[in-house]
Amino acid sequence: MRKWLSLLSAAALLGTAGTVHAAPLVSGSFSVALAGAALGFSTTAATGTATSILNATLGAGVAFNGTTTATLAPTITITSPVDKIQLVITGNAAGAFTGTAPGNVGGAALFQGLANLYATKGAGTPFLKVPVKVGQMTTFTKAGAGLGFTIFSAPWTAGSATIDYGNVTTPATLMVTGMNNLTAGGAGQLTLVSPGKVFVTTGNKLPIVGTLILNYVPEPGTLLLLGAGVALLAGRRERRA
Repeated sequence: MRKWLSLLSAAALLGTAGTVHAAPLVSGSFSVALAGAALGFSTTAATGTATSILNATLGAGVAFNGTTTATLAPTITITSPVDKIQLVITGNAAGAFTGTAPGNVGGAALFQGLANLYATKGAGTPFLKVPVKVGQMTTFTKAGAGLGFTIFSAPWTAGSATIDYGNVTTPATLMVTGMNNLTAGGAGQLTLVSPGKVFVTTGNKLPIVGTLILNYVPEPGTLLLLGAGVALLAGRRERRA
């Protein structure tokens, strides 16, 4: 009788643990690389879960919101007057990242805000404000102060993507790669990239790359249940021996 009770208890523990295949999102970071500058934010307030190596989510909200500024080197400015970019993120949409293999996990999650372009040798105020949209298939154009932009962005991917931002006479490409380090239970880190490009009316063509890093960790209760089930089964085997 004790044998059957022991086995039933172990099965119940393992069964309960087995149904909790969800690792909550505990931290994340978002960044945009443009014209040699990397601007970004990190947070421990974002929500989401991962349930396997092929399924993860991010909740909509304002956890990644913020303002950051980068000064550009003279050799990599978008056009000669531009020497500073200020990135303001105002929110992100929810995302569901899935796929048939670890390397093709991905999906749309729109991060949006504003990029203020400065010419600090001038008045010290932004001469152009460009809407930022990263992580979703989109194309938009912005013009002002004699300078115009057309910006292309794409959904997130944990795999590799090539950005072709050149032209017929001067081709230029950049390969960007994400990384899927999730486990079968959903724990671990998922690094997603969103490739894009910027066409400027001055003739400049530049890559723009969004990077989203999400860290998922199982709840302590899930780990305790798994440990208790394994220990109970191990004890049963020892008694039988």
